[in-house]
Amino acid sequence: MALTTPPTRPNRNTQTQAEFSANAETWTEWVADLANELISTSATYLLNVSGSSGDSITVGTGSKTFDIETGLGFVTGMNVVLANSAADYMNGVVDSYNSGTGSITVNFTANTGSGTYSAWVLSLSAVGASNASDITTTSYGTLSGTTIEAQVRELEDDKTLKLNVTSKSSQAQAEAGLNDTQYMTPLTTSQAVSALVADAVFTETFTSSNQTITSGGLLTVAHGLSVNPFMVFFYLVNTTAENGYSIGDKLLVSSNGDDTATARAVSIGWDATNINVRYGSQTVSLFVTVNKSNGNRIALTNANWALVVKAIA
Repeated sequence: MALTTPPTRPNRNTQTQAEFSANAETWTEWVADLANELISTSATYLLNVSGSSGDSITVGTGSKTFDIETGLGFVTGMNVVLANSAADYMNGVVDSYNSGTGSITVNFTANTGSGTYSAWVLSLSAVGASNASDITTTSYGTLSGTTIEAQVRELEDDKTLKLNVTSKSSQAQAEAGLNDTQYMTPLTTSQAVSALVADAVFTETFTSSNQTITSGGLLTVAHGLSVNPFMVFFYLVNTTAENGYSIGDKLLVSSNGDDTATARAVSIGWDATNINVRYGSQTVSLFVTVNKSNGNRIALTNANWALVVKAIA
């Protein structure tokens, strides 16, 4: 019985998504058809490979010719076992079988037990070995050079690639991200993402109330955070309209002030408890910026603004 030629195999590396999907569906249908064909073939041939012999045969290795039933499915290259009992048997490979006369020649390569007997059963053996410890490889037998052999070898090549991904990653391995021989599950993926963003997520903030700008003064504000802040900055809030700014306007300004005036600057430091702001000693206008309406350089009046500090951790 001829086996159906396989269709194009699906391959994610060389095919588009549409091609892969179409080929995967066709491949699946072929596998199902192939299974039915193999079952049919087995019913015709493989199940017809058990025979018996009444010839006098001595247990041992070497080539032996004896008679079994005619019309059986034995072919050259098959691994077989000839057994008188569970204690006395021989393993070998069929050299020839005449289905018309029933004469069969087997080259026996291993045996268990001893003696000469005239009641034998011949059947298929997985391999030509005397015990499980001798089994190292399985022959393709009569399938050599056929479509099935080609598919088996191709699948063996794929197996080598797939087995490179050997196991599921642990949480520690997923978070480390240092190997490409393990696969990720939804859980370990989530764990890895959480670990990556943990240091980038701020969980605590502090914003002070409006603070008075005091020339030359030291402002100390307790931030109340559980850890030392990662970042601290300040901004001004307008309390009396001037230079195009309205009450409530917020304004980021430089802490360096203006180098044309003495002590027009602000320094900010912090620790695990407090934020410390040291105002420059310029008495009237500590901060310099531009007019909101026309962009001209202007100096802000200290009394018209309040300072707000913000901490992030």
